[in-house]
Amino acid sequence: MKPSPLDMGYARPLEFTLSVVVRSHPSPLDFQFAADTLLSQWPLLNLRMNPLKTKFLDPKDPGDLAEVWEGRTIEQDLSEILRVSPEPDSPQLIDSEALENVLNFGYQLGHVWKQRVFSIRTVFLNDACVIGFKFLQPLCDASGAYRIVQAYCTLLRGERITHTLRARQSLSLKSEVLEKCAEMIESHQIADLHKYSTRRTWAAGLGALGKQIGRDIFYPSARRIGKSLLIPQRQIQSWLEEAESKKAHVTEHDLLLAFIYKASLHPPTPHNFGLVIDISKQLQSETNLSNPWYMMPLPDPMPTSEYSSPSLVRLATYIRRAIDEANQPECIGEIVVQHKRLKKSLMVPRSYGRRAAQPRIASWKHLSLYDIDIQGETPLFVQGSVDYCGLLRETKTHLDDLLVTWKARGRDGEDGGYWVHGRLPEAVWRRMADNLNC
Repeated sequence: MKPSPLDMGYARPLEFTLSVVVRSHPSPLDFQFAADTLLSQWPLLNLRMNPLKTKFLDPKDPGDLAEVWEGRTIEQDLSEILRVSPEPDSPQLIDSEALENVLNFGYQLGHVWKQRVFSIRTVFLNDACVIGFKFLQPLCDASGAYRIVQAYCTLLRGERITHTLRARQSLSLKSEVLEKCAEMIESHQIADLHKYSTRRTWAAGLGALGKQIGRDIFYPSARRIGKSLLIPQRQIQSWLEEAESKKAHVTEHDLLLAFIYKASLHPPTPHNFGLVIDISKQLQSETNLSNPWYMMPLPDPMPTSEYSSPSLVRLATYIRRAIDEANQPECIGEIVVQHKRLKKSLMVPRSYGRRAAQPRIASWKHLSLYDIDIQGETPLFVQGSVDYCGLLRETKTHLDDLLVTWKARGRDGEDGGYWVHGRLPEAVWRRMADNLNC
C-alpha cells in the first residue's frame, strides 16, 4: 500500500485520536483479544510508517502485535480528570488537556521511529474507563477511523466482523471532473489561494516549528491551550432563526464556523481561516482507508471597515458560498495536481506559528460518535483531537489552531449542539465562552 498525494499534504505529519469515556469496566483481556483479532482479520492495521511518513512498512513479523493495545490503571475518579456537566442545554468550556495527558503513554524510540498506523490506549479509573483510538493521519480520515472503531467494538462485544477492510486504490478523479478541468482557461480563485498560502519545503516546515516555539517563549499570552467548548442546540437554533429571518441559505455548521471565525478575528492583522473540504464524491472509487480531503483557505471576506463587528449571518453566507466554490470540479482538479507535485516535500501553511489564532476546522459532524457501543454501553463523553505524530511529538510541541467539531448528545437522543476541541489562545476561548454566557 502506498500513500496517495493527498496523504502527503496537510495530513502527513499528523495523528488523530478519538477518545471515548464509558462507565463500564471491560476486562483488559477483552481489549487485548479484540485488538489481536482485529489486526489478524485486517492486517493493513498492522502496518507502520517510516520516520518521514512517506512509506508504509510491512511488519517484519505479522504476529508482532506489541504496542497495538496498552492499558493501565489509575487510582482516580473521572471527575478528577474531566469535568463535564450532564446538562446538554447549557454551554460548557472545559479543560480537556488532562484527558489527553492520561491517554499519553509515551512512545518508545522504536515506535517513534517506525510508528504504528493504529493503536489503542485504555485507562481504567475507579469509576470509568477511557479509551483512546489513535490513527496516523496518512492512513485514513475520520470516516475510515470510525469504521475501524465500530469493528473493534463489535469484537469487544464478542461478535464477529464479516466485512473486509479494502486497501486504498490510486487517487483518480471521475472522468466528468477531468473534463471540467480540461476546459479551464485560468486558475480557480481558491485553488490559486491554496497554492500561494502554503510553502512546500523542509526548510519551511522546520521554520514554522521554530516560529511556534519562539512565539511560545517570547509571547506567553499567545500560547495555545487545549480546551473543549459545547455550543448547545438552543443557541444553534437561535442562529438558524436569525438566518431564516434574513432569508440566508446556510446550514447550522456554517453558522458555527462563522461564530468561531468572528471570535478569532484580530484586526488589523490579516485573518487566515481554513476548512477541511471532503472530495470523496469526486473520486472514481471509494475505500475505507484514504484521505479524500484538502484544507481550503478561506478568502478574507471582511473589508477593513467592518472588522470590528461583522454580522454572524453574513459571515455564514460567505462561508457557504466559499464551500460551494471549493467543491467545484475545476477547483478540486487543481488542488489534486498541486498535491501530486509535492513528491516528498512538506506542505506547510505560511501563517503557521503566528501570534494571532489562525483556525482551521475539521468537521466530524457526520459521525454518530455517541452511538459507539462499548459492550452494551454508550459513551458519557467523546472527543476528537489532532496533533503532531512521531518525532515531532518528541519536541514537546503540539499542533496549534486546528479544531475538530462533532455533534453533541442532547436530551432524549435529540440533537445536542456541537462540541469544538483544539488548541487556541486563552483569549479566543474566553471570547467564545463569553459570547455564549458560559
